[in-house]
Amino acid sequence: MLRLKLLSVGVIACCVSSASATLVHFEGMGLARNLSFTYLPAPGDPPQAQSANAGQIKIRLGEAPEMLLAYCLDVEHAVKSPWTASLQPVTSLGPRGPQVAYLYETFGPTVDSKNKAAALQAAIWETLYDGDTDLSAGRFFLRTNSGGNLFKQAQQYLLSIPTSYTPSRSTVVLRSGDYPRSEDLIVPESMPLILLAFGSLPLLIRRPLPQDAKSRLNSGCYPPDR
Repeated sequence: MLRLKLLSVGVIACCVSSASATLVHFEGMGLARNLSFTYLPAPGDPPQAQSANAGQIKIRLGEAPEMLLAYCLDVEHAVKSPWTASLQPVTSLGPRGPQVAYLYETFGPTVDSKNKAAALQAAIWETLYDGDTDLSAGRFFLRTNSGGNLFKQAQQYLLSIPTSYTPSRSTVVLRSGDYPRSEDLIVPESMPLILLAFGSLPLLIRRPLPQDAKSRLNSGCYPPDR
């Protein structure tokens, strides 16, 4: 049975280096459903109507057998498996990182339906790209055909975000390298990641994250061509 495991690793997580990297394998989608939304890569850009299979993303790290449930942090790229990712703290997402961590840590373990999984993904994207609770405007917003129940569920998640939150040290960001450029993910820190932090797994070269959003061609949490 797949489970979303949030480990309390205490001081171990403090030792994680953002230069650490590992190979990520896509193992299919968990609870997920199609999500219709509009996204603006940058202010002033024309809006892009998109749809994605949004929700739980099943991944495996390196040769470890453990399955992890992740959520997407990047609507501009599709999954390209396998890919290299660097391990970074949620603070690497900027001032909205703790809010994203709150959504993931609080509601990730409670997801028991496709609708809730997609709603949580929508709330994470809304927080990342707009930082508010308005799912009908901004850089990221849901289209009317996304479904009223999903919209209401995502709104409930957003309205619950506290003004201040300290993320668990067991939640981390997997930042994709460039070759191939895949999705950035938020994941629970697993034993393979702990070993990686201490250099017990082979390290791969970290690639820098592209800064120009217009150069990003793929979008959504789509499964790769297998």
